[in-house]
Amino acid sequence: MNATTAPVVRATIVAVDLAKSVFQLAVADGSWNVVESHRLTRTQFERWFINRRIDLVIIEACGSAHHWARWLNGLDIEVRLMPAAYVRAYVKRNKTDVADACALLEGARCAEIVPVRVKSIEQQALQGLHRTRSLWMGTRTSRINALPGFCREFGMVIAQGSRLGVEQISRTLAARTDWRSKVRRFHVGTGHHEPTSDAGYTTAGSPLLPQLSIILFLCGGSPYTTG
Repeated sequence: MNATTAPVVRATIVAVDLAKSVFQLAVADGSWNVVESHRLTRTQFERWFINRRIDLVIIEACGSAHHWARWLNGLDIEVRLMPAAYVRAYVKRNKTDVADACALLEGARCAEIVPVRVKSIEQQALQGLHRTRSLWMGTRTSRINALPGFCREFGMVIAQGSRLGVEQISRTLAARTDWRSKVRRFHVGTGHHEPTSDAGYTTAGSPLLPQLSIILFLCGGSPYTTG
């Protein structure tokens, strides 16, 4: 053996419990018996697979799992992503990183558990866009539901519905000139965004603009008003 060549360590199956900065590994042989256990940092985790031939890596399908699965596939290592809901049943005693890694080994032996398919970068980017859109829609609904409550504090009865309600608020404020010195309209966020507008929510392929506006109708004596 060449002295300059690092020895190749044979490890058949590796279960990985992912975290933000620390990774727990449980190394098993062909009989699914745990023979090694490692707690590695992110840099150590990346180096750990260099001089080893791995047959299978088992990872819980959680945050960053698809990234590491693609990275390991690039090293010609088979990766099996296990659904988190099904792995919990195999955790023994207290929930720790070591117990979670061993639970992945036990869960991978169950033929009835269907692994999660590894997503591509394009698939994850599209999924992120849909999730961000859902968050925007949630804040939009919250603003629409909050406006009638604010207006009732000033004796304004607002009709239900996004379009009718906001239009009625605008007409009422335009007609009541005696309120203009007491009621102020604030836009909190970057840029103006009407609470009933669909701009930024339904445009396919366009980045969602960071426009988190909240329309508040506050009394002139409120400590939150200025001017």
